[in-house]
Amino acid sequence: GGGVRDDTTPFSSMSPRVSVFVLASLLVATLCVFDAAFGAFDPTQCALINPIGIDAQGQPKQFQGTFDLSPLRAVAPLVIQTAGTPAYEFDVSICSRSPVSASCSSHTNEFTSVLQVNLPKPRATGWQCHNCGVFNTSTTLTLVDPANPLSGVILKYFEGNPYHHIADVRETEITIFCSSSSSSTPKLIFRGEDVDQGGYQFDVENGVDCSSVMTPS
Repeated sequence: GGGVRDDTTPFSSMSPRVSVFVLASLLVATLCVFDAAFGAFDPTQCALINPIGIDAQGQPKQFQGTFDLSPLRAVAPLVIQTAGTPAYEFDVSICSRSPVSASCSSHTNEFTSVLQVNLPKPRATGWQCHNCGVFNTSTTLTLVDPANPLSGVILKYFEGNPYHHIADVRETEITIFCSSSSSSTPKLIFRGEDVDQGGYQFDVENGVDCSSVMTPS
């Protein structure tokens, strides 16, 4: 905790300057613990480094290793088309962003990491597109299961376009599962859309090499 003091000294008798110092130190310590619970996400490397998980006794424990998503960042956006009415195409980028396609009828002045395009794509009037989240400083990368790091990681994008039916903006959650080998081909799966909360969910199978991540002793 912050501030060293005699436990027999009533907190109320401390000077205002010392009280403020103690409170500030406690706040910093709390924030550090909160940050550690998510591990060290390095967006420049697109990696989750030595994350904090839970051991067999249910206690916090640091895992040694790195979830490196940079190979996914280097490939072209993962593309999937959904069936049904309406039908959509989603172009999903991992830890990267690009300008909204010039073929879209709107939002072409924006950057996006998940682009939703209504199908079919009209040629004359331009595509109907939505930005469903963007890779930036708000992006998070966390463990799928703190007790089992080999289950993979969750990448979340925020700050997409506003919805029309709720007072919220679009966001995307991408669950990236461990690959069986470094040569496995990533596969994008659309899990669905939460129309009440304004979010999209995807899975990426064979998305991250977890061979360097070790369970805690």
